[in-house]
Parts: sequence; structure tokens; C-alpha cells
Amino acid sequence: MNHATCHLPNRLQYHFCRTITGGFAQVLSKLRAHDDKRGRATGALRDAIGVRVDIERAVGVVMNQTDCDASVAFRELETRSAANSDNILDVVRQKLASIDDGPA
Repeated sequence: MNHATCHLPNRLQYHFCRTITGGFAQVLSKLRAHDDKRGRATGALRDAIGVRVDIERAVGVVMNQTDCDASVAFRELETRSAANSDNILDVVRQKLASIDDGPA
């Protein structure tokens, strides 16, 4: 027992220690929850950056294949997505797969 609680009767020492311990447990629980949220946010950010990189690569492929600028290339991907009722990421991944499977 520390010096601050030495003068308290045993029953009060018990309640004091229980209150302090409970407070620490709550703080630790909140810190863990915060770390979990931060971890999920970090993962989501990594995923978003990866998606953006894939989109930019696909735009570059279309630009190279059709000799157009980035905005026209992106619209081309969007048009394919809408025409096939596909998610834009599916179209992007198909485009990237087509160049990855091409001649080495």
C-alpha cells in the first residue's frame, strides 16, 4: 500500500484501490478501442492509396494505348464501367490484368 492510503481504514483502502483499479481499467479499455479504430483507419487509408495507384496505372495504360490525356483516359474507364454495369475498380483491375498477362 502506498503512503497516501496508509492512514485509511482497511475498508476504505479496499474501496480506494478498487476505484483506482477500475479507473485504470476503463482508461486502458478506451485506449485499446482508440488503437483499434486507428488501426482500422490506417488499413482503410492503405487500401485507398492502393486503389488510387491502381486507377492511376490503368489511366496510364489507356493513355498509352489511345494517345489521349488523363481525363479522357479516366472517362474511358468510367464509360466501360457504366456500359458493363461494373464497378470502376473491376474495370481497372481487368485493364491491369490485360497488360500483366501480355507479352513479356
